[in-house]
Amino acid sequence: MVYESTNSGQQPLRFVNMKNVTPTSLDMKEMKKTYQYSAPGSTMIMGEHAVLRGKTALVGAINKRITVTLTPQKNNHLDIYSALGEYHGVLDQLHDAPLFRFILSAIKFHQNKIPSGFQLNIDSEFSPHVGLGSSAAVVVGTLACIMDWRLSALDKCQLFLDARHLIQKTQGRGSGADIAASVFGGIIFYRMAPLSFQMSKKLFKIALIYTGYKTPTSDVIHIVDQHVKKEPEKYAKLFQKINHYSESAWKAIQNKEWSTVGAIMNEHQKLQYDLGVCDQQTSRLLEILQKNPHVLGCKISGSGLGDCVLALVTSDFSWKNNEFIKIDVRLSTEGLRNECS
Repeated sequence: MVYESTNSGQQPLRFVNMKNVTPTSLDMKEMKKTYQYSAPGSTMIMGEHAVLRGKTALVGAINKRITVTLTPQKNNHLDIYSALGEYHGVLDQLHDAPLFRFILSAIKFHQNKIPSGFQLNIDSEFSPHVGLGSSAAVVVGTLACIMDWRLSALDKCQLFLDARHLIQKTQGRGSGADIAASVFGGIIFYRMAPLSFQMSKKLFKIALIYTGYKTPTSDVIHIVDQHVKKEPEKYAKLFQKINHYSESAWKAIQNKEWSTVGAIMNEHQKLQYDLGVCDQQTSRLLEILQKNPHVLGCKISGSGLGDCVLALVTSDFSWKNNEFIKIDVRLSTEGLRNECS
């Protein structure tokens, strides 16, 4: 079963039947020696933490991408090269490596369909230390290369489901919203459970400012979980309010009501204070942005306690603050891309 979009604009998805995909022999594609796909990073717009509890969220693909290049080899060796380092092993005896755990999970997922060793080159246009969905993008790119190499068809909907499963299995928790953005592009209105999402190509101008540090997402999620255990009713109400803001912002995006979206972002940020994920440094950055007349709204993007603040801005916005780093990104309608086609 896969998801299939039913129209070209705002795209609700439904289940349809699909024939089993079978591996092709290496000889059938012997003329194609390299497979290369790129996938965009992403930024959370609304719904952080609430999305892990069945509420809706908004996530947007960005114009910075991770490119994965797969080159088959005439042996059973796996060689990975990236800015994080190198990995060398053999396919039937892959050893664990924390830096490459997401890539290795993608390889192991299709291991019985892989006839030979191969080399993977990972090239990124953004730092993996900034929370821009790098894990999702590299898994999507790796799976796409392997599926193109070994399967008779590459279906984006099946790719999304496989990548979502792998991320959740590997890190133990994750909504999959960033994976949807990396596969399909644009702004995604997303719910983890029950799984549903819609896509929009109506984008707005953003500024993404880095606080200078990032608390691991798993640590922040654990902190929020502890708060929930102590005050379940309070946090249930907070998550429901966040859900309402995500839904309201989605409607405003469809109508290109950017001032409304900005105002909703400001209200959403108040709830992130209440969640306990906004520290002193992040608060100071938010205050600076809130005083800028060309900022329509701003809030934490991601789990919080550092990382990035997302602002919806006008075309006259500029950033001259030397304390906080502006990341040069914009929202993008483009998702997974075959670089060899």
